[in-house]
Amino acid sequence: MAINDSRLPVEFLLAVAAGAEPGSAAATMAAEQAHGMTEANGQQYGQLLEALLRKPCREKAPAWLLEAAVTNGLRQAAESEYLLGTTTELTALALAHPDCGESMRTDALLRCPDGLLGPLGTADRPAVLTDAVAAELRRRVPQRCRMTPDLIKEPTPAQLVLRTERLHDGVFDAAVALLPDAPDRTRREDEDFDGWSDRIKAARASWEHMWRVVLERHPNRHAQLVATTAGMAANRVIRDQLLGGLPWMVEPVLLRRIALDDQSKRVPYTGILIVPRCRPAPQRARRGRRGADRCAPVVSGPLG
Repeated sequence: MAINDSRLPVEFLLAVAAGAEPGSAAATMAAEQAHGMTEANGQQYGQLLEALLRKPCREKAPAWLLEAAVTNGLRQAAESEYLLGTTTELTALALAHPDCGESMRTDALLRCPDGLLGPLGTADRPAVLTDAVAAELRRRVPQRCRMTPDLIKEPTPAQLVLRTERLHDGVFDAAVALLPDAPDRTRREDEDFDGWSDRIKAARASWEHMWRVVLERHPNRHAQLVATTAGMAANRVIRDQLLGGLPWMVEPVLLRRIALDDQSKRVPYTGILIVPRCRPAPQRARRGRRGADRCAPVVSGPLG
């Protein structure tokens, strides 16, 4: 970053800001230098803003500092996905700051790309930020759409949010509720049977893939998803994925409960799902013994 003759090197200011106490002369100097910088879009400038927000300005920060942090973070996120982790922390620090008003937070989230909402809504974020993220997600997805193969290539904001692990409960619940629903099985007027059948099969496969991704990213929420989707079409997809697609990731108690429940309801093809996927334990053992052990309790005990 270029500086004029009256500006101190950014590396020096970073060191000062990292060690300065709130209200100290060093903190004031570092903040004034940062405020006067003309080339305010670079990564080093973002690091300086983060250093200020983490220590000397963690309890009280001027509006220009918060706005500069948000603007810098969003610009870097838009320019490079490789900087997403760094820019997320900078943006989160500003939006969760005690001096960040609701209007600033709302406006900033309006400018956030879809892919940044998830990292801003993780379980370690303050409630004031995660509540705002959930509200912004609901604004972007006012109602659920029907699943199509195109939504795998161009996912909805809810799908993108759920690609982030360890989401805050409120953000996770909001995203799940807004995921695309089962494919529309209505046959179009200009569609023959084969065309209709192929379209539905492709959409169904895409829907199953979508849920598989969610289950893979959130293994600690398997039981929650089974419970919250009870009575919905998605429940069958989730159960089938847990039994036949990802049994090595499922808690044995839950896996057995689903299998026994399906057996009692005489759900077809459940046995097919369990046996072929769980019998070849030696191959899955390459993923770790844990995977083979999780399958064993399901097939070893009686199902009736």
